[in-house]
Parts: sequence; structure tokens; C-alpha cells
Amino acid sequence: MHQNQRTNNGHGGHHRPDILTRTHQQVTAEVLNRTFKTSPTFWMIALVLALLVVLGVVGFIMRLGDGFAERLPWGYLAAGMGFLLTTAMAAPVVSILPRLVKGHWGRPISRAAEMWSVVGILCTLLMIPLLFVLPSAEGRKTIWFMSQVHQNWPPLAPWGWQIISMAGFAMLGLALLWVGAIPDLATARDRAPAGARKGWYDRLSIGWEGTNAQWRRLRAWLGLLGGLYLIAYVGLQFMVSSDFVQSFVPGWKDSVFPGWQAVNGFQSGLAVMLLTAYVLRRWGGFKDYIFLEQFWAMGRLLLPLSILFFYFWASGFITYWYGRMPAEHGVLLLTQFGPYLGIFVPIMFLNFILPLGLLIWNRIRKSILGPTLISLLVITGTFLDKIRLYVGAFSVPNEQLKNEMLEVIPATHYPDIADVFMLVGVLAGAILLYMLASRLFPILNIWEQKEGLVLQTVRPFLKTELKVVAKPD
Repeated sequence: MHQNQRTNNGHGGHHRPDILTRTHQQVTAEVLNRTFKTSPTFWMIALVLALLVVLGVVGFIMRLGDGFAERLPWGYLAAGMGFLLTTAMAAPVVSILPRLVKGHWGRPISRAAEMWSVVGILCTLLMIPLLFVLPSAEGRKTIWFMSQVHQNWPPLAPWGWQIISMAGFAMLGLALLWVGAIPDLATARDRAPAGARKGWYDRLSIGWEGTNAQWRRLRAWLGLLGGLYLIAYVGLQFMVSSDFVQSFVPGWKDSVFPGWQAVNGFQSGLAVMLLTAYVLRRWGGFKDYIFLEQFWAMGRLLLPLSILFFYFWASGFITYWYGRMPAEHGVLLLTQFGPYLGIFVPIMFLNFILPLGLLIWNRIRKSILGPTLISLLVITGTFLDKIRLYVGAFSVPNEQLKNEMLEVIPATHYPDIADVFMLVGVLAGAILLYMLASRLFPILNIWEQKEGLVLQTVRPFLKTELKVVAKPD
């Protein structure tokens, strides 16, 4: 079976120099050259980000003066962790799904998506101090079932299971990145100059020679790790959103909420990859590898995910709106119509109304700049949403945790200088980790590009050219 696609660059239908005109040797040389050689601008940006990370550490030290007796001072740090979980750590899904359905459009961005899994290291570190403000599940409405006989059942709940899940998920993401990069690491091993870098590639490539048996094992492991990552992400969102948001708000019993957070993660992870693809194409030197096809495909996925964002929110909201129980009324006041109404309205515009209103237009959806700008809206809306949810939940005082409903709606908690420093440091740390990872792993998947050259060709058709794509079983 073949799939025909018009070859154009997204600018008025003009023909473009296609990746298919390159040989395997040219692809390897161009990608590895960008991995081995780093421009002064790269290190200048990395230095600025490192200084911002130091600023975040300063903010964290300032916050330590407040101790862990109250959760409120740590709300913005929790929002930063939730934001990274919902954006960067969801981005690898963009590489997993095209592989599962054998979609060729994902080849140029698969490694770039998987590389965001390194942010799991930062998320694990951020969770450690937040566990100190996470109270016991005893006497509270949580996902952990404490029995009359076994007050500590299940063992280690909730603290142990949270950190084990986050650290395990981070390791799963790193394993997915490493396994998918083994053939390219072996290629880099053979071409890197003698030194520490060559030794690094030699160890990580674990003796790869490209035999048929090795390729079969590689594909099997990629399928297994990809499926586990997808499932584990939904489970981790369930645990984190339940323990660090819902369980802090008396009366908040919403089984749809964790699913909504997972859908928001898929939407935001896709938005992160749209922005990443644009940066790599515009400033990363990969203009001849990343084309309209990638932005068009991701834009088509972003539209239904934006609709699902609203659907899942509405499914949970309508129950509380029509139920009008006192406890449910308090939850709505805290999260949507009370102290955080000022950011709830922009969130609906940024994550649903504007993406829907813009992406339904073919001219915008079938472009490079259009989906990229819309992805910025989605990422901004997700950032505000995490502040609304986490800061709002953390603002509920300890004495209300075991109540059946919110007796007093907490006031809006605005960030102080320590909060701003920590948020800036968290965002800078995520980008810095990604940049450093791009110096170790080729950010473009070489072996998938070469495979794509074998499976694709360009044939003339009337007055244009069509790219014919093979779909092997």
C-alpha cells in the first residue's frame, strides 16, 4: 500500500529541496556535524539558563525559611512540577503514536520528542521537597484506602508511591530515549574523534553492529517501552493530580479530573513539540529535514485534543453545576468562580476557544507558523491552569483537610519573589537539560531518516510531483 503526498514547503505550494535527494552518507554527516560541533551562541544561551537555574535555587533556599508546616508557600513550586509533567514529559508521546500507526511524518521529530524525557530528572527532584508538605492519608479523602486494621496500608502511601512512580517514569523515559538512539550512538561511535565522547558512545551503543537480530530486538523494545510510557503517563497524572490537588480540597470528588489532566498533557505535549520543531527548523539548522508535513500533522491532532480538553472539563463541571451540593459549590468557588476566576477565563480561551476558532481554518492549520503560534497559546494556558489548580489546592489550610466541605474559601495567593525565582529556575532547568542532552544524543533520528529514504520516492504526476510512501506490514 502506498500513500501519496504533494511535495511542497508550505509556502504557496512551491517545490522544495526534498530530504529524498540526500544520500544516507549526507544525512549521517549533517546530523552528526551538528551534534559534535556547538556554536558559541549555544553555550551563551546555556550559560544564561544556568544562571536562571541558580536563581531558582536561591528562591528555593529563601522558601526553606518558611519550613514545611504549611503547604501554601510551596504552591507555586508544585505548579512548576505539574506544568513540566503536563508539557515536557508528555512530549515523547508524539514519537510513540506515529510509530504505533506507522506514520512517516513523525520520523524527523521522533528523537526531539523523546529527548524531552530528560526533564523527568528535574520533576523527580522537584517532588522530593513537596512530599514533606503532603500529609498522611489517614482521615482524609484520598485515593489510598486506609483500613481500620492496617492504618498504613498500602505500605509507603502516599509518599513512597509518589516518588517511586515519578522516578520510575523518569527512568522509563530515559530508557525509551536510549533504546531508540542505540543505532545512532553506534554511528557516532564510529565517527567521533578519540576522546571522552567516543568512549561515551562506545559504552551506550552496547556493541551494536546492525544485525537482523539486533534490529528485531530494537523494534520490540521500542514498542514495549512506548506502550508502557503511554500507559504510565496516564497513571502518573492520576496519582499526582489526585494527591497534590484533589485530596487537599474537601468535597472534591471528581473521577473525570485525572483524565482531564491526562488529556491536557497530550494537548500540551503536542504543543511543546510544535514549538520544538519550529525552533529546530528556524534556528537549529534542520530546515531541510522538518517540513510542512510535520506541522500539518501535529496541527490536525491539536484540534481534536483542544476539543477534548473542553469536553473533559465540561463532563466534570456539569455534575457539580447541576448538583449544587454545598461541598460541590465550594469546589467551584475555589477553582473557577472565586479567587482564580481571573485566570480561569483566559485558560478557556487559550486552551479551547482560540485553538478551535483558528485551527478549523485550512489556511492556518496547513501552515508552519499558524500551529506554532497556537501551540504558544496552549502552553501559556496550561501554565496558568497549573497555577490555578495547584496553588488553589495548596492554599487550603490544614485544619480544613478532614472536613466534608470547604467552610472558608481561601483568598488568591499571589507569588512573591521566591516563587518567581523558583518558577523561572524550573522552566530554565527544563530547557537547559534538553539542550545538554542534544549534545550527547543526535537530535534528529538518523536511522529513521535512512529508513524513510528507502520507503519513499518522488514521482511526477501531471504538472506537479507526488511523494510516494510505502507502508510495509
